[in-house]
Parts: sequence; C-alpha cells; structure tokens
Amino acid sequence: MGSDSGTRLGVAEEDSLVLGFDMNFADLYRRAGLLKLDLSFLDFLKDSDPDLHARLDHARSHSDSLNAKDESNLLIEVAPLLEDFISKLFCIETEVQALSARHHELAPLYFCKRQFVLRKAMNKVSDEDISKIDRSKLEKQLENEFKEPFSELVFATKVIE
Repeated sequence: MGSDSGTRLGVAEEDSLVLGFDMNFADLYRRAGLLKLDLSFLDFLKDSDPDLHARLDHARSHSDSLNAKDESNLLIEVAPLLEDFISKLFCIETEVQALSARHHELAPLYFCKRQFVLRKAMNKVSDEDISKIDRSKLEKQLENEFKEPFSELVFATKVIE
C-alpha cells in the first residue's frame, strides 16, 4: 500500500520513517517496539523527574496500591512529561511549543469567561437586557476606554486587571 490519505503506510515506508528515541514508525505496530517505547518513556521520565518516575514505577508494580483518586492525580502529574515525550518522539517540539504558547496567550480569555462572565454577568443581566445592547456602540466605547481595538482577549485582559 502507498501512503495515500486514509491508508496505512507500507512496511518499507514505515521502516524508513525515523522517530525520536532511536525508533521508527514500524516499531509502533510491534510488541517489541512498544516495549522499547515504554522503556524510552520511563528513561525520559526518570531523567526529567526521578521522584515522579519512582512513584509511577511503584504504582505500576503494585497496581492495587492506589485508590482511584490517587491514580488520577498521578496520571495528571505524568501528563505534561508524556506530552513532552510524544513531541520529541514525533519530532514536533516546535509545533507543540507554538500551540502551548498560543494556549497561554488565550489564558486570560478563558479565565475571564469562567470567573466573570459565567459566574457573575450571566446572573445579573437578563436576555431582554442583552438584546437591547447596541454592540457596535459598546465596542466603540470600550475601544476608547481601553485605547486599543476591541477583541475578546483585550476585554478579558482588562476585566482581569
């Protein structure tokens, strides 16, 4: 099979796609490759955070030692390092960093929506009041107040300030 959209790569093509951690794409389809991938991740985790590695190793070898909440918390702690590992495995660190930067850039918007809009404004303003607002006039007033073009991100940042 070729590498047409929607089809699996041929074996020769899989063997030629080199990944990080001295692996290739075909390893992802083989048990031995998956075991190698797991060991690579554990080495990566140990180098990055030895304490977290020890806790994960203990949890894996004593699978009944954690209650569901502690297991969830452990997985949440491991997740950022797993993301880093996957980005290195597929050689997409730059793209992941760009997405992360964009996410952090929008953080004030999400924070404002959670804290201000959903918890306070929605309870104090009726749908009827909202329908009466002249949005373009309000945007112009906010642009004058903020001294920059209106956007949701600018609004959120100013509300948080």
